[in-house]
Amino acid sequence: MEAAHARRSLAGALADRMKRTVGLTLLFTLLAACRSISVVADAERGGASHADFRIEASPDPTTFEGGSLATVDYEPTDIEATFRDIAPDPYRRVEKGGPATLDGYRGKRVGWFGIIRRVEEVESAGRTRVLMESKYFDGLTDEDLQVVSIRGAGDFIANIPGTGHGLKLLGLARIIGVVENEKASVPELRAEYVRTWGWGQFTFMAYGVDHSSQAWVERRRLSDDAVYSRRMTTDYYEQLLGIEGVEE
Repeated sequence: MEAAHARRSLAGALADRMKRTVGLTLLFTLLAACRSISVVADAERGGASHADFRIEASPDPTTFEGGSLATVDYEPTDIEATFRDIAPDPYRRVEKGGPATLDGYRGKRVGWFGIIRRVEEVESAGRTRVLMESKYFDGLTDEDLQVVSIRGAGDFIANIPGTGHGLKLLGLARIIGVVENEKASVPELRAEYVRTWGWGQFTFMAYGVDHSSQAWVERRRLSDDAVYSRRMTTDYYEQLLGIEGVEE
């Protein structure tokens, strides 16, 4: 009887161990499945973690020899093109009679163009906070220069992972990211990608209902009829963007 009891005890112990093993296996399988679903969902949204954040500087303008320059569709870089589900530029909303503001984009991924007005590197938080003067973009540009409207829908703030990105004040940038809040009608977005253009690489046209900050509008010294130029001298940018109050 003692032998039989020992066999039953051993069998019971083995059964309990198998149950625990199966339970742990199922738990790990479930956790792995959940992680896979999360990764796939992020990929489908075109999501990017801080480690995936990229910043790119546009190359110098191409020198054309002879022929005529054409108006072309905007061409994103290979990295830029990987971001999907980007809300249309605010200009498209204005075209349809909508508000000329940056309100109503919370939770959406946007790809806004703008002039870099202030750069604050927050070392303790490991991020860069950038004040941007938004510029409308209708999707068309010159073959060799980036073209945006001198008009825009207001200011926004971009929180960019990391510091030391070398962002130049009064340069042009396109920032892709998700709008996290809209305090005082100045949206803040979590940047996932930044593309920059320096002086000599971009010019302006004049379209869209202007809702730019009055502080920036007052610095313009050229009329709307004169904002488009292919001779982008230092004087050209200073007359359109102003240099008063620029923080180095």
